[in-house]
Amino acid sequence: MTSPTSILSEAVERLFVDLTAAVHSTADASPARYQQHWAAVEELGIPKTLVPEVADGFGGSWLDAFVVCHLVGLHALPLPVGEALVGRWLLAVAHLELPDGGVTLGTCPHPQFAHDPLSGAPTFSGELPATPWGAESAYVVVACAHPDGERLVVLASADATCSEVETTLAGEPRSHLRFTAAPLVTSGALPDAGVLLTNGGALLRTAQISGALEAILALCVAHVKDRVQFGKPLGAFQAIQHQLALLAEEVAAVKCAAQAAFRAAALGDAAFELAAAKLRANRAITQATSIAHQVHGAMGFTMEHRLHRFTQRLWTWRSEYGNDRYWADILGRSVLANGADRLWSNLTSRGDRGHG
Repeated sequence: MTSPTSILSEAVERLFVDLTAAVHSTADASPARYQQHWAAVEELGIPKTLVPEVADGFGGSWLDAFVVCHLVGLHALPLPVGEALVGRWLLAVAHLELPDGGVTLGTCPHPQFAHDPLSGAPTFSGELPATPWGAESAYVVVACAHPDGERLVVLASADATCSEVETTLAGEPRSHLRFTAAPLVTSGALPDAGVLLTNGGALLRTAQISGALEAILALCVAHVKDRVQFGKPLGAFQAIQHQLALLAEEVAAVKCAAQAAFRAAALGDAAFELAAAKLRANRAITQATSIAHQVHGAMGFTMEHRLHRFTQRLWTWRSEYGNDRYWADILGRSVLANGADRLWSNLTSRGDRGHG
């Protein structure tokens, strides 16, 4: 019997393969081209994976979200699928509705709320730095502090008075959006909105890192089988085999940690698992990308080879939604709060949740 998760995986895989081929087959990065690709994502309902069915969503769990985000990384898909998925989830948690359209995630260190002098409607002023696909997405879901408590605010990117776009190493856009007395598309109270947004972002990045690492391993294995040096395939050399074994260990460890974090999120409490998974994924990136580029030699850095699509994204994702220091600090504080002598019993008890 085919499970809903496997059906989702097959459908998303087919779409992402087609979209990735379409994106990289042309240099056309126009808004119209982007909207065309995004329409295909919307049509399949992917951004609503975590939205309950009663709210016209897929009604999936975080395990389904892992499948989607893992495939984004596996195919190096240059679209904010994960951001939209988490953004729609946050809206569902806050019981807010939003029309169809691209959604991304933003943060505002110093928000200012006021009211329009004519209509009396609430307005928002502030800057949203390094917003993934901020200018390309129709809406930005922002977690911010408010005099009445933390809130989730949705802004239309078209209402930004200034939009400065930079690109990551992989060429993906990160927008610096500035809003001045902008109208709110919708807004609602959401306790711990900032933590929820950061944790959701870290989950999606961890799954994407897992997928990209898996793709890198596949590229390396294929390369050493085909590439001949001194009369025999590179894969026949013991030194290469040793490097690939180390890479495979990193890939397996990160995927295992990521799946554990998403499973914990599905059970309702992923604080510890998420910190461990994002930190483990971050630290795997240095060794994994180093091995991959050593195995491929100079050709791995060329624009014609696919390897850079993954390694350059990995170097960017490592610092987004919490770098090594951020998650190591949270992990350490968690261990200290529960008592170092109880670390093993806490680990095993958390691992047993959902079994038996």
